[in-house]
Parts: sequence; C-alpha cells; structure tokens
Amino acid sequence: MTQAEVIFLWGVVGVAVLAAISLLLASKDDWAVDTRRRLLLFARVLLRVSLALAPFVAVAAAVIVGVILPLVSEQDGDLGDSAGALITGTVVAVGWLAGATASEYRQELVRDQTRRDTLIALRSEIFTFVESLDTEAIRQKADEVQSMIRRGGPTGKGGPGEYYPFSIQESAPVALEAVSADIPALDDETVAPIVRFYAVYTDLRSIIELTRLKDVEALSNERRVALHEAITTRRINALAWGLGALEAINTALGVDPNEKIARKLKANGSLMNPDISVDWRRA
Repeated sequence: MTQAEVIFLWGVVGVAVLAAISLLLASKDDWAVDTRRRLLLFARVLLRVSLALAPFVAVAAAVIVGVILPLVSEQDGDLGDSAGALITGTVVAVGWLAGATASEYRQELVRDQTRRDTLIALRSEIFTFVESLDTEAIRQKADEVQSMIRRGGPTGKGGPGEYYPFSIQESAPVALEAVSADIPALDDETVAPIVRFYAVYTDLRSIIELTRLKDVEALSNERRVALHEAITTRRINALAWGLGALEAINTALGVDPNEKIARKLKANGSLMNPDISVDWRRA
C-alpha cells in the first residue's frame, strides 16, 4: 500500500471516528431519546458544521489537487518525509472536527429537549382548557340561555330583566407564563395557533369577568343577549383554536396529531361540538 493510499484510508477512518465519537459523547447519558430524532439532529448539526468549514475544505482541496497529487504522481505514490506530517495533520483536523461536532450536538440536544418540554407543558395546559370548554354543546346551550334571557326566565313568568345567567370563570393560564422565555425556540407554524388560542382564551376570561359587574343587571334583555353571544363566540373560537393548537403541538412533537385530544361525546355517541374546528396551518 502506498503512502497516498494510507492517507486516504486515514481520512475514511477519521470520518467514521467523527461520527462514532460525536454520537457516543453526546448521548452517553441519554439513551432514552428517540433514535430517529437523535439521528436527524446529528445530521443537522453535521451539516451546519460542514457548511461552516466549507471555505477551509475548499482551500485544502485546492492544495491537494494543485500540490499533493502532482507530487505523488512524480514520486510514484511515495511522499517521503511529508507523509507523516500529512497523516498527523489529517488526524488532528478530523479530531478537532469530531470535538466541535460533538459539542454542538450536545447543545442541540439541550435545545431540542427544552423545546419538547415547552411543547409538552403547553399541551397539558391547553388540553385541560379544551376539556373544560368541550363539556357541553356550546351553540345549543347558548341558544337556550339567550331564549330564557329574552323571556325573563326558564318559564317566561319572571318578566323582562329578571333572568341573569351565571358564567363560570375559566382557569387562568399558568404554563404559558412559566415557559414564556422558551417560546422563541418554537417554529412559527407551531407558535401561531398557540398564541391565537391564548389570545382568544384571555379575551373570553375578560368578558366573563365583565358579567360580574352590577351594571350588567341594568342592561336591557337584548343587550344582555348580545353580551352572552359575545361570550359564546369567544368560547367557540377558544375551543377551535385550542384543538388546533393541540394538533400543531402533536405535529411538532412528531406524534399522531390527534394524540391526547379526547373530545366529549353525547349520549348517542356523537361529538358534543362536531362543527367546531380550525385549520391551524392557516393561523
């Protein structure tokens, strides 16, 4: 085997060592992470490091083509004393590249785990809110309540202005505030429906709070119907965007979009709110 072939072999071995060391160093304490996701992360990091080193690789390639290969050709594959230096340089370069890749890969794993933890926390909270919003047929219930407001009560004998429905206040968001600093780590397609949900949900809570004011009792029946309709609209939108946010989060996590989305059913087995949905990709 000529020394030129030895150099080439060292290069191949170096690339193999790079891949092996990077994977081992970055994953030695975390074998439970999904293998496919880990390999995709490694490929992304390796590509990023390779692109960063592209100018240096181009210079090295020019030196090999313009200097080393002609020299090998002139000396029948024998580089003499230069062979040791070239082999040493190759090993050092590959070792440095392996270290840089492993370090970047570990950081990428931390960022990815933070992103997943953020998504899981938001999914748990949004699931709770969606479960609460989906407990009754929103539109049907609203029509019944608004009809009673107009009649003055369930029997219609109470007279105008004597029926005041009570809306239960929805729970305040907690997880969103806790993970708000990590939201920028999420991609735009995932963040959009999540933000839309929390915006509508917060608006819903604000309007429900307004119904607690004494001034509401002085409103005419029709104005109280309009206020209740505003609550109903936001409740429907909150449920729709909550479902969309859950699908977006599941998609970002790489699981079934419908995982952990348990819709409430009526006694006959049909959905409680079958017409409420949203295309979260167009958020």
